[in-house]
Amino acid sequence: RMAASSSSSSVPGGKKAMVSNQVAIEFLEERYGIEVTDLKPLPSYDDQNLLVTGTWKGSRKTKKYVMKIACRGDSVGDLQLENEAMRILAEKRIILKIPGGLNVEVDTPDVIRGENGLIERLDAKRLGYLSNEVAKEMVGFKYLPVRVVTYLDGKVMAKVPQTPQLLQELGSSLGQMDRILKDWQPVSDAKKRTIAWDLMNAEKTIETKLKFVERLENGERKTLLVNEFLRKYRQCAKDTHLKLRESFVHNDANDYNVLVHDNHISGIIDFGDLVYTKLVNNVAIAAAYAMLGSQDDPVAALVHVAVGYNSSLQLEPEEIGILYYLSCLRICQSVVSSAFEQTRDPENKYILVSAKPGWACLEKLYTTKCEDQPTERLFAALKVRDVQQCSRACKQCAVC
Repeated sequence: RMAASSSSSSVPGGKKAMVSNQVAIEFLEERYGIEVTDLKPLPSYDDQNLLVTGTWKGSRKTKKYVMKIACRGDSVGDLQLENEAMRILAEKRIILKIPGGLNVEVDTPDVIRGENGLIERLDAKRLGYLSNEVAKEMVGFKYLPVRVVTYLDGKVMAKVPQTPQLLQELGSSLGQMDRILKDWQPVSDAKKRTIAWDLMNAEKTIETKLKFVERLENGERKTLLVNEFLRKYRQCAKDTHLKLRESFVHNDANDYNVLVHDNHISGIIDFGDLVYTKLVNNVAIAAAYAMLGSQDDPVAALVHVAVGYNSSLQLEPEEIGILYYLSCLRICQSVVSSAFEQTRDPENKYILVSAKPGWACLEKLYTTKCEDQPTERLFAALKVRDVQQCSRACKQCAVC
């Protein structure tokens, strides 16, 4: 999922609070001791993310950082959860073993400590409100939580060719990440965290926002596509999905949250959707976005990601049997949400980044039908002998 924020001045009473460059620069110097030499907006769906270039605490060396501002007054507890996960992953480290004996480290961001800890508070009064109390009455918060994290160099995966090797590395990286996080017990009661982008909430999202799809160009056809894939999920996957193992997962490994350097996966960023959910959802989401970047054969992309994941953390047969349906469900969730966001922010063209390839992918998969069974390809690639579940699912469905 992707949208973009801008570095516009704050506008009290707007859709979400936005911090001006000047306020951000002053805050960084006050709380982090960073003397800013350059500040640029970065793409973000809910937060305001800024690429910061500057020197830190008297050092002469210029470095880059990312300033993350929770523009809707996010829960500090949720941000602490994300911080804790990033710290654990930074300690444990993800290492890819590349054919030929090469080991490549996959980085994740680390949180930088400010004057008052890992999460600083930017008073709403600095955004133009008369007082923090007035802001609370108008927009529901007195301050915005702010974090600064390390900047990871590399190109976003969306801007490089998605080779089979790269897709398998993506899967392997996520498998290692999930292996690290699956036994993690956060100090807070984090399992109760709920977010709209949890795949377990996709049905509700689609049902609530599908009416906005009807307003799009070719809205009738697009509505049909979503309804068909939603029906297939319910018919072939939902009952199994609800019974599968659970864990904390990254939950948003789209191709703008994955970094590439020297033709290898080098980083995974943005833990804003971290959630306790079905473990298989993590690989299904990554595979969904990989499918969008492989329009000639979306199922091949799905298989490559799954093969890589399985090499680091073995998928259960039941997870493999419904993986395709989960990836399609995520694509539906994404395009329907984009249609809704268009009505809220029609000037934001970045909202459509994944919508266009999303609709094209759904159309491709729908019109191809069962000429090439996705689940059978997954079982074959992962060398799973028991294909009874796969056969049952495919016999029930007119669309795979």
